[in-house]
Amino acid sequence: MLEQLDRRAENAPYRLGYDSLLQNLKVIIMPNEVHDCHVPWFENSLDQMLVSGFLTIQEKASLERYPGTTFESFGPPYQASLKDPHYCVKLIASRLPTLVFESGWTESRPQLYHDRDLWLRGGQGFVQVTIIIKWTTIANKRVKGDIEVFDLDVPGNPRILQREISSD
Repeated sequence: MLEQLDRRAENAPYRLGYDSLLQNLKVIIMPNEVHDCHVPWFENSLDQMLVSGFLTIQEKASLERYPGTTFESFGPPYQASLKDPHYCVKLIASRLPTLVFESGWTESRPQLYHDRDLWLRGGQGFVQVTIIIKWTTIANKRVKGDIEVFDLDVPGNPRILQREISSD
């Protein structure tokens, strides 16, 4: 079924996800550029890391960055899952990313947390950090975004490293 969707929607920007633990299929149509604004921000941050000496040219070259690439190599209890991150960074030759961005406009925060769990818990140690961005429309056609950064604690539970909540 997913292959059929892929053939029919080649020109439409979308993200796919199947969570085998929840048996939940998601198809998310990208609403606008705000949804992906973390991509140029992160790319600019990489350039700043290079200029400051935090990253070497060789280290930056070893980082592959992908928007919406499908990953399927999850561990239990997500082994039959597949997921398109909104954006990710992975080391060359790694089968899963190290850093994942999930950006949600229509998804609820609990849905975004399920995505976080799939990446962090199902990521078998490859996925080290997941960044959740939750977008909301507010008055006067304005938008606000909240951002949360997660990793796993020693027992393997999601742990919040940073939270920035925007005001209206």
